Amino acid sequence: MNRNVVDSAINLLPGYGNFGIESQLYIFYSLFDTYMDPWDTGEKAKCNSKSEELDKMWCKIEHTLKDIKEYITDFHVDIEKTLDYLIYWFYGQLNKIDHNVNNINSFHSKVTSYFNTKFPELKDKLNKKYIKSYNIKVLQNKKELYDFLNYYKYIKGMLNQNRNNQKFCNYIEYIFKLYMEIHDDYNSMNSGWYDDEIKLFKDKFSDVAKEINLLVAKCPLINLNLIFDKNNKSIRLIEQEKSKKKVEKTFESIKTISEGISLENTTLNKFYSELNECAREGKDIAGCNSSNENYIKNDKDFCAMWEKMNKILGEWKEKFVKSFDLSRNKRCDYLSYWLYEKVKKFKDTSNIIPFLYEVRELFIKHKFCNSKKYDFRVDQMENKKILFDFVENFNDIKVKLNVTDIKEKEKYCNYIKFFFDVYKKMETSTNGSKGYQDEMNYFQAKFLGNIKELDNLNIKCPGKCLKFIFTDEYTNFCTSEQESREVVQKEKTRCTPMNNFEVILIDSNLKDLYEELNKEDQIDNYKNYCTELEKHECTHPGVTTLCTKAVKNLIYLSLMPQNEERDERCFSLKHWLYQEIRKIFNRKSTNVSYEPVITKLKDVVLRINNTHFSGKPCYCSFDGTLNEWKEQKYLHDYFKSFDSIESFINKDQDACIKHFGSVNYTNKLYEKYIGECCYCFKSGHCKEWCPDYFKCEDTLNPYNLYLKLKCTEEHAKDFTIVDKPISIDNHVITTTRNSLLLAYQNKLQDPFYSTVLYAFGTLGIFMIFFVFYKFTPFGSLFHRKKHNDRERMQNFISEYYGELTANESEHENVSRNRRKIQLAYNSA
Repeated sequence: MNRNVVDSAINLLPGYGNFGIESQLYIFYSLFDTYMDPWDTGEKAKCNSKSEELDKMWCKIEHTLKDIKEYITDFHVDIEKTLDYLIYWFYGQLNKIDHNVNNINSFHSKVTSYFNTKFPELKDKLNKKYIKSYNIKVLQNKKELYDFLNYYKYIKGMLNQNRNNQKFCNYIEYIFKLYMEIHDDYNSMNSGWYDDEIKLFKDKFSDVAKEINLLVAKCPLINLNLIFDKNNKSIRLIEQEKSKKKVEKTFESIKTISEGISLENTTLNKFYSELNECAREGKDIAGCNSSNENYIKNDKDFCAMWEKMNKILGEWKEKFVKSFDLSRNKRCDYLSYWLYEKVKKFKDTSNIIPFLYEVRELFIKHKFCNSKKYDFRVDQMENKKILFDFVENFNDIKVKLNVTDIKEKEKYCNYIKFFFDVYKKMETSTNGSKGYQDEMNYFQAKFLGNIKELDNLNIKCPGKCLKFIFTDEYTNFCTSEQESREVVQKEKTRCTPMNNFEVILIDSNLKDLYEELNKEDQIDNYKNYCTELEKHECTHPGVTTLCTKAVKNLIYLSLMPQNEERDERCFSLKHWLYQEIRKIFNRKSTNVSYEPVITKLKDVVLRINNTHFSGKPCYCSFDGTLNEWKEQKYLHDYFKSFDSIESFINKDQDACIKHFGSVNYTNKLYEKYIGECCYCFKSGHCKEWCPDYFKCEDTLNPYNLYLKLKCTEEHAKDFTIVDKPISIDNHVITTTRNSLLLAYQNKLQDPFYSTVLYAFGTLGIFMIFFVFYKFTPFGSLFHRKKHNDRERMQNFISEYYGELTANESEHENVSRNRRKIQLAYNSA
């Protein structure tokens, strides 16, 4: 399932009834996409004169949107709805530029400036609604989901007519899976980036029973359980269900691992016991009337707990302040974690966090506690509590490791290992670490940098890799033999590739450049830039040295003339840096972009770019997985070394035997990336979207090397010939557009059609011609110096409504993101 599923379905929608007339979103996209290519030669020359691709695009955007206020006013379009369309249209435009950090940041800044200038009265609302994410996938997901939800009623109409059902069913299934996927992206979900789309989704599918009946009848192959709870006729609470399963699994595990563990006499557990005892004592307050919150008064769970908290409050000074030698903050922390345990299973989960604040306010009023921020999800409370309890009780736990009974000792070692695993899962999770930050910090305060403590644990509990908890060597399945050979194995892994064909024969000049970039001479002069990295040396040895090398190389690069040579050196520098990071992390496919050490390194690189580069910078986004970095460096080196590789193969008599594996591996990577890196036209020209690691020239296709290997037919079975992506025939598109325009102009000059337009327009599509001709403001809205109002209107109508009346087969072959006028610009 891919983007073609989306395009092939949307391209069929204009064939349904009044879709092209009624769908304001489709009309908006069609109109403004069409005018992204200025017809006025002066405007085109102005935009093309810009040196940067982003500046060229923004020039066209400004030209396209300059009269948008008149469009809103004259057409009586709801301004907020139109600006919603504009925001999603911006997301679509952003997806067309090179996705480096600098471009994305500049684009977001330009959009913000546009809102502030064009709509000052709505700028706060617009800037809040427009998501300035550097993750293009998030913005693409938002647009795809929003577009689908706006088109859904028309899709249902097509399904009811049994027209191209399979394509629309594929589209629906694609969106359902997308809806599931965005719930896996915790960082984006927790940031509220998808809130608007999720709310709209739930509104569109509010009549669950009706939607299920339709989809069962028309799209029987769709797995409706992805989205719907058929028994309760409701939309699944996807995030809550996933979290609940994780929590229940953890809860069952801790019950098992805690069997036979004796910690009743720790200060923390004594405090918990006293809280339980106080909460069990008889009531001496008047119910829940002391609360102003209706959910507390009306819900038996909250009401009962509110009574208990007031009882504890009354006994706080005598039973908890005087009886326990603890700081004020520590007592309040104990109370909070105890409370997490009590409220975590309340049915009304939406009010659990507000209830925590209400309870805290009780103790703040009496000056027993300070304010606290409950910045986490309800489903995270279980893991928050168990990790806090473990760290708080650790000094009592480690004493148990001194016993002579091997089984008893192993029991406590497994107990410690369990909580180290809990921490590691929190640390490496892409969908939850934010809510656990307090507990992770507490764990780190106890163990990070405490080498003596970790070494002692490793001795007492061998084979569990406990001392590697803050490194990437930590695993859940570590043997003592592996531990004893840690250094040897690490170096072996670094130096030995998975397959020998993954080592590419790079050009000698490129090899010399990498060696130069890796030199350590004079790096002491740059240490002051990397002081923040020093604290990560314990967990990522060598990162400070790498940072100083990167600074040295970037500053040297900034002094070079701004030409192609500097650009190429920048690309090589990035791949060198990513390779060195891979050595430090020594993982295959993990995304390390959110690791604290990478964040610090990214800050240093950004600072050097901002302070030393004038004009074109050399940013490193650090996006993607380690494996993607490896593949992209391989491709970069391949294209840079193509001539050398070709020459080497030509000289080798056993070329096929020695090099088929390498060429075939290169070809597979070439096939994997060409679709997203090359946007090609019928003329043979291709727009390169990944210039730092991919070239679209036919001469660089690995197939050309394969031919020189002169392999047998047996090898040919394993080799796939990779062609360029499907070309766009701009000449045919332009000719078709002009033919439609000429046909319309001929009809417009016929008196008969003029009469029909005036008298019977409301009965059919000719009414649309009349309305746009007679009443619309497109003449003033899209002014062109060399076209009068009548000519401009004819141009728009002939293009736009020519699309509406085209047959369905034509729609299937045109991508909605590759519109006619726009293509003419790109292929020029």
